[in-house]
Amino acid sequence: MMISILAAFALGMCGLAWAQSAKITDKPSAVEAAKRYTKGRCTPRAPCTFRAEREGKQWRVWVHLSKRDQARAGTPESERYIILFFDADGNLLRRIEGE
Repeated sequence: MMISILAAFALGMCGLAWAQSAKITDKPSAVEAAKRYTKGRCTPRAPCTFRAEREGKQWRVWVHLSKRDQARAGTPESERYIILFFDADGNLLRRIEGE
């Protein structure tokens, strides 16, 4: 019984620590939230650039995705972007994609 209580407490504390790390309080934490969201699309061969801005009670992060042409040895082929909107808790509220 005591082990179950301790295990539940430990899991609760881990969840609390994870929730606190997901909070967005400044530009670097907004960029980190965007990086978590785009981790499959941003790679060393196709890097992304990030720009964060506070908008009222939410954060807006522009993610510029560059698609690389392997035949031209790393020169940008086309530029795409995603605008991500996060609340202060790090939840994605909305996303807009464009070219």
